[in-house]
Amino acid sequence: MLACTQIYGYFDGASQVQGTRCGAGGVIFISPSLNNCWKLNLGVGTNTIAELVGLWALLYLARYFGLTHLQVCGDSEVIINWFEGTQCLNVLYLVFWKERILKLREDFELIKVHHIFREFNSEVDGLSNLALLSEVTCLIWWKMSEGIMGPVQVFNLSCLNTLTD
Repeated sequence: MLACTQIYGYFDGASQVQGTRCGAGGVIFISPSLNNCWKLNLGVGTNTIAELVGLWALLYLARYFGLTHLQVCGDSEVIINWFEGTQCLNVLYLVFWKERILKLREDFELIKVHHIFREFNSEVDGLSNLALLSEVTCLIWWKMSEGIMGPVQVFNLSCLNTLTD
């Protein structure tokens, strides 16, 4: 298990037009020379769903890597404030994802959450937009080490077929 509090994870969501295709992307900075990037095409959905599932995917992969401490960064004030517990997110069709995020959160000893401005999240924003071109419901993860990118694993997430359930 990795317990360094200096591991940062960034997430973002994107949608073409509210209610049409959406996707999420992110990066986990394990060390200065090792970044774990990911993208996920969610199919039909809103930007709020994309942001929320982006947070879920970040936590899912951080747990997969065995992280116990994580600095979470995102540019969606709505999602960050909900995750911190300072704002409600009372949308019925988001309950499925909210429950999964809260369950994943239990696996971490420490999570610090940071709202960042969009201009400081441009790399991750690019990944979430790139996700729109990927296969739907496949979480694609790759390592970017010393400027070399190579696919590592693809998770087939069949649970994503019911985004609005």
